[in-house]
Order: sequence, then structure tokens, then C-alpha cells
Amino acid sequence: MIKKTSILTLIFVSVMTISSFAQNLGINFALGFPQGEFKDNVSRTGLGIGGELLLPTVAGSPVNWGFNLIFMNYGDETRRAPWSYTIPDLTVDVNRQNNFVAGHAVIRIAPPSPLFKPYLDLMAGGKYIWTQTSVNSRSASNNLDVASDENFSDWAFSYGGGAGIMFSVYNEMGTNVMIDIKARYLFGSTAQYLAEGDVVVNTTNGTVKYNTRRSKTDMLFAQIGVNLTFDSMNF
Repeated sequence: MIKKTSILTLIFVSVMTISSFAQNLGINFALGFPQGEFKDNVSRTGLGIGGELLLPTVAGSPVNWGFNLIFMNYGDETRRAPWSYTIPDLTVDVNRQNNFVAGHAVIRIAPPSPLFKPYLDLMAGGKYIWTQTSVNSRSASNNLDVASDENFSDWAFSYGGGAGIMFSVYNEMGTNVMIDIKARYLFGSTAQYLAEGDVVVNTTNGTVKYNTRRSKTDMLFAQIGVNLTFDSMNF
């Protein structure tokens, strides 16, 4: 009972602390363009989704701080294969995806304008890169994930910055909805990873070879989405 009360108290205090400032929440669609050495190994444009939470340092300050998270897929392969050598008449879809998830601390400099807001971002954090293979059933009614496994993974330090612009499309009752368009260049440290075609399956003897690559992981991101600012929360 004491533990439950402590948790509820912590949640209440956290919510009240956050609600004393203007909350800035964003979600966006993202394109990722590999740069430099990374581009030499990964030719496909990444597709992903991102989100962020920002708070002002003090009320009315042009400096905000917060956290940004983005998930991106930069490779996708699918093949049809028999379930096993002893059941060759049952086939499944084998899907392999190359992904990364990146999290960054963000410092944003922007004028406190509710209608039109250009801004600059400084970011530092890291990314987790992995390749995963899954087996999906080929049922006519569904496409269930039967089994999956992570083939390879690594992580890289990441830092950089960018610029963006927001303009309001709705501003009523303490809620401001803004369209958010931005570009960011993030320098990534050296990491090992797999790209499309780097997992070689020998169906004759049932072996797998991973042709891992190693390089810096710089990327240019172009993002468009929606930003919500809540002036206050009333309880």
C-alpha cells in the first residue's frame, strides 16, 4: 500500500511540475539520407517516424530543452521459402529488416511566437542499429509473425543540429497546432551493421554468412509533422 501511494504521489508531482510550463509535443514523418561513408554502403533512403517533447527553460524564454526519438527502416528484403527441408510443400514469407532507433537530447532556440516560428536545434545522443529476420505465415486471412530473431546489432554516438520552421493552423483554448518542417544533419560515430543483401543464405548446406560493414554513420534527415503546444493543463 505504501509503495502504491508513493508511485501515485510521484506521478502527481511530475504531472503538476510539467503542467506549470508550456508543453511542446511533436510527431513527424521522416526521410533519412545516408551521408559520406554510410552512403557508400547504404544506397536506400530510410523511412521512419519521430517524436519529441520540449519544455522551456523558463517561461517566455527562447531556449527550449527536451528529448527527440526516431525509428527508421533503411533496408527491407522478403523471400518465399519452404518451412523446412522435411516439409517443402509448406511455404512461408521470410522478411529481413535493417533498422535503427535514435534518441537525442535537444536544445532548441526559437522566438516565443505562437503563429510563425523559425528555430535552430542542437542535438547529442546515440543510435541503436540492428537487423532482424522474421518468418510470416502466408494465410489468406492474416499474415502472422511466426518467429523472429535479431541477426546483428551495434550502436553509435550521434550529434549534430538543424533548422526548421513552424506555422500555426489552429490556436484556440490554450492549444496551438503547428505544421513543423525541418532538416537535421547528424554525425554518427563508427559502427558495424548490415545492409540489404549482406545476409547470404546457403540453402544447400543450411548455413548463413553475414557480410558486415563498418563505417561512420552520418545521416541527413528531412522531416514534416505536427507540433502541439499546450499553454497549461487544468485539474
